[in-house]
Amino acid sequence: MNARGIITAIATGRTPAVLPEPIRRLMDDTGMEMLVAVNGYVEYRGRPLAQFAMPPVQAEAVSGSLKAHGISHGFVSAERISVAAADEPLHRSLGDLAIPYEADSGACRPRTAYIRCWPFIPKAATPKLPRCCRRS
Repeated sequence: MNARGIITAIATGRTPAVLPEPIRRLMDDTGMEMLVAVNGYVEYRGRPLAQFAMPPVQAEAVSGSLKAHGISHGFVSAERISVAAADEPLHRSLGDLAIPYEADSGACRPRTAYIRCWPFIPKAATPKLPRCCRRS
């Protein structure tokens, strides 16, 4: 298809940070050059073409609000998933799912383009969500 000028793509609800290796191999083996991922992230030949990231100031505000409400959370960029180092239940959950992540002193890093925030709320607890996390 590439020889005829057709660009093939994989579309997924995952970020590149958690894209399974078999899918990356499939892309490499078949010559697929485009990845359409979560929240409008598009990668072409391994480079971002489009991403609609949360501004770092907003990520810090969301993280602060979630922390104040005792809600475990992590942030996802194209390159990594970051979670707060002190959050053991969250570490167990991600480990059980075999999702690669980094433990940071805080869940969000300055100057990082986050595609998604993952709040983890236990089923047994139904805390009132902070305004920043409610659907409009």
